[in-house]
Amino acid sequence: MRITNFIKNIFTILVAIIVGLIFCEIILRFAGISYPVFDTYDKLRGTSLRPNKEGWYRNEGEAYLKINSFGYRDVEHTIAKPSKVFRIAVLGDSFAEARQVAIEDTFWRYMEKKFNTCAAFEGKKIEVLNFGISGYGTAQELLTLQHHVWQFNPDLVLLAVFTGNDIENNSRELMSKQRNHVWRSTLRPFYVLKDGELELDNSFQNFGWHTLWRRYLLFEGIHHLKTLEIINRARVAWKSKQQKKNETKEDKEKIAEAGLTPDVYSLPKTTIWKEAWLITEKLFSLIHQNVMEHNAIFVLTTLTSGKQVHPDIAIQKKYMEKFGVTDLFYPERRIRSIGKKYKFPVITMAERLQKIAIKEGIYFHGFKNTVMGFGHWNEKGHKIAGEILVKDICTKVFASVLDVPK
Repeated sequence: MRITNFIKNIFTILVAIIVGLIFCEIILRFAGISYPVFDTYDKLRGTSLRPNKEGWYRNEGEAYLKINSFGYRDVEHTIAKPSKVFRIAVLGDSFAEARQVAIEDTFWRYMEKKFNTCAAFEGKKIEVLNFGISGYGTAQELLTLQHHVWQFNPDLVLLAVFTGNDIENNSRELMSKQRNHVWRSTLRPFYVLKDGELELDNSFQNFGWHTLWRRYLLFEGIHHLKTLEIINRARVAWKSKQQKKNETKEDKEKIAEAGLTPDVYSLPKTTIWKEAWLITEKLFSLIHQNVMEHNAIFVLTTLTSGKQVHPDIAIQKKYMEKFGVTDLFYPERRIRSIGKKYKFPVITMAERLQKIAIKEGIYFHGFKNTVMGFGHWNEKGHKIAGEILVKDICTKVFASVLDVPK
């Protein structure tokens, strides 16, 4: 009898919970309350964007996002390339996805609009296709190129490298130590060195309760239930509150920036960092090789961190003194040397944006609802980046190209 009553009580509680959740779901949908999550599980790359998902993003900046039917933040494009069209494919991470600004204000849309002034493209229409996805490292960008990009037959591939964490993201060991991103190191592929060559490590695909939770409950259920969106929003808010409680002196003084490490701004001192740079170099080479095999042009561009282009010189100096940084542009210099080694063009922006920021007092990073000078590019950052890319691709890249691919 006691067991029967216990089962009945459990059943009653479960029914009450289910009814409550259904009621909450109805209320949330009726009230139009939504905190959309755009990420989903991807069996090839760990995570990707959910096709056709749309909604407001307000965590940093503010923009209405629409993910196209192919799973990228971009307008729709036909797979077949129209005649007299020159296609540029952009690979990158959150700076390329650019959730923080309207799509019209992204650097790649700016490029598309301004390339009509380039004599090299006379008689051709320019189409820029964005394949950037937040959180990606170079390994995922290579896989995106190999398995998603070539069906669109691009003529030029632009790899946008965020030196602030891309080198770190190419190392499982370094990424697992990143504050706030430990879980990402368990849900993504990595390339590892084996006998001096790169080998793809897809162990994230192995079954486990941790991956099961993220694959099917978090990354699937949350796209169907507003209640889970609210729960996730509360989780993020709580996590943010805890982070503020645990802020270091450097965080409070806005010297350090979450997710970025000062180690990238100096010659690597540890075996892990040396390996991370070597893996990154080899990944650049593989991407370049893959682009050449498809008779397209490869261009690499390095983006900027807020610290590199902060308009307040005192902030830069304080950061460098605190962490023993002697050269904020070490990654740019090293990647330029990699480009020379493998014979592909490299467009670096940090030095140029720093001069403009200091001279004119402009913040290229940050938003009113975050902290100016930190985080992702704002509209000004995207605009100046687009201007630099259009100018350099037209005047430098095509200076060595006899004919624009047809």
